[in-house]
Amino acid sequence: MASDHTGGGGEVKTQRALSILVLIASKHEWISRALETVLAPRGYVVRTAFTRADTLAQIGREPPDAVIVDVLPDITPQEFCRELRAHRVVSPSTPVFVTLSSPATRRDRLAAWRAGAWACLGDPLDAEELLAVLDAFLPAKLDADQARTDSFIDELTGVYNLRGLIRRARELGAQAARQRAALGCVLLAADVPDGINGNGEEQQLLQDMAAALRSSGLRCEGVNLFLADGEAAGQEVFHVHLHLFPRFRGDGFGLRFPAGYGNRPPRAELDRQAQGIQAGMAAEESS
Repeated sequence: MASDHTGGGGEVKTQRALSILVLIASKHEWISRALETVLAPRGYVVRTAFTRADTLAQIGREPPDAVIVDVLPDITPQEFCRELRAHRVVSPSTPVFVTLSSPATRRDRLAAWRAGAWACLGDPLDAEELLAVLDAFLPAKLDADQARTDSFIDELTGVYNLRGLIRRARELGAQAARQRAALGCVLLAADVPDGINGNGEEQQLLQDMAAALRSSGLRCEGVNLFLADGEAAGQEVFHVHLHLFPRFRGDGFGLRFPAGYGNRPPRAELDRQAQGIQAGMAAEESS
């Protein structure tokens, strides 16, 4: 292995330099160690695998940022590279390099590229060339990773992730505001701190959520808090949860009351009802 790598190679211009993971797949331990002596001093985290199965297992546990495929006991580098790409074992943006035990010919390079490799490095392996291709290709991989992180779609399910839900809620809120229409539903799942003990902390949480609605960009001039307890009261999900409704003047939302609902009953009836509620509260406290 040519080890004169004092040139400009290997200086990946990224804040993630110390956490970039390179997986070396080779049946020869001495090759893996030699490559590690080149990569580790430049800040790369190096993992090694000695069989096809071990390589696939390591990729499943900890997806690498780059893969160097040397000779494995049960498969050629080109065949394994083709398998990685065909079965999407690694992302399309993950650089895969093929190394050979002989000088790389034009035929070798074409075979490697057709198998999905990004580069084909022959023997003797030029360490400076290896560092240079890593420096050239890894920024694109890291940029693609960041794009996936910033995406609005969950990669596994194909539906909105949390960022996507927030973005879509803002879009629907803006549409409702333009059309002066009510927003159909806003679902807030608050992260309730452990140890919340009922000493006013729930009230503070609700106040914080109401304030968040007002500052979210949604049209929100006020907030209704609504708790449905029991099927007759409209409860459909039978655990305790509170609804927060963002409101604005003329939104068309409201509760419907039957005729005569606002007529006050006699004072004696109100007193009787109050006494019944007090008795019920006392019974709950003593139980």
